[in-house]
Amino acid sequence: MADPTQLYPIFSGRARHALDAKNRTTIPVGWRPEKPTPLWIVPQSDSSCLLAMPEAEFRAVPARVNALTQLDAEERQDFIDIFMSEAEQVTPDAQGRFVIPPRFCEKLGLRGEVVLSGADAKFKIWKPEDFERFLTDRLSRARTVGKQAQV
Repeated sequence: MADPTQLYPIFSGRARHALDAKNRTTIPVGWRPEKPTPLWIVPQSDSSCLLAMPEAEFRAVPARVNALTQLDAEERQDFIDIFMSEAEQVTPDAQGRFVIPPRFCEKLGLRGEVVLSGADAKFKIWKPEDFERFLTDRLSRARTVGKQAQV
């Protein structure tokens, strides 16, 4: 049996996909594992977009938060509690279609189309105009980091 933590590839690139009346969208072909495998959907901490992550990435979040020793234990636990209570599991079908929970669509104003952008071990789901604003706002900072990293 294949290790489910290794089924999803590195998420890179971006795609614009329709969001139908049932809040379904499609994972890009290159991002799909061979068999439908669950993802966890949760709002990003700043509520600008949704994070979609395989189980291994999702399960790693509490340990990463607990490693932030500059925060007190109550702050760390509050974040973990909220993060976990917001998360919902979805399982794409064989064609990569999955339903974005309606409460997330309402919260972020998702309708008509969404942008899926790769973010290494997870991908993000954006309202198209919010993604464009993110790119515009962060491009300068990304260039600076890229120069320092010689990328």
